[in-house]
Amino acid sequence: VEDVEMSLLLAARGLPVTFAPEARVFDPTPATDALAARQRARWLRGQWAVWKLYRREIARLLVRGPWAWSLVSSLLLKPKSLLLLAKALLCLAALTLWPIWPPVRVALGLLALSLLLDAAYYVIGLAFVENGSAFLLRLPLAPIFPVMWLRGASLALEAARTAKGWLRARQ
Repeated sequence: VEDVEMSLLLAARGLPVTFAPEARVFDPTPATDALAARQRARWLRGQWAVWKLYRREIARLLVRGPWAWSLVSSLLLKPKSLLLLAKALLCLAALTLWPIWPPVRVALGLLALSLLLDAAYYVIGLAFVENGSAFLLRLPLAPIFPVMWLRGASLALEAARTAKGWLRARQ
């Protein structure tokens, strides 16, 4: 979460971020699904804290225009897999209510367009990823990610409700 916090603070102060080729990132992956859910719960709690602590900076950024909207959404509107699922479910729900009021049809059309653009983003992105065909073959596993995030959100809410504090990676 500290990288999200730093990115927001730098953007709020108008300081540019530059590429540092000597930087190395070590990101060990959790060994089990349960540990991955706990990791995501920690991330979500951290994101909620950033929303709470930096709401003024976020609000000031959002009035700066599309580049800031993109930054804030990429940093704080996570997980993307749940957003995609929510868009798809909203589209399906709206279609079951057909015929619907014309302004709602326009909103549904924009939502469907957004969903198509998201899908195109991921498919086109495969052309720029090393061994993109391997990712394409793993695409049927994609529904696992929203389930894992939902489990993490449940853990995060439980930890917040019981004031457990930090969710350890090790059980």
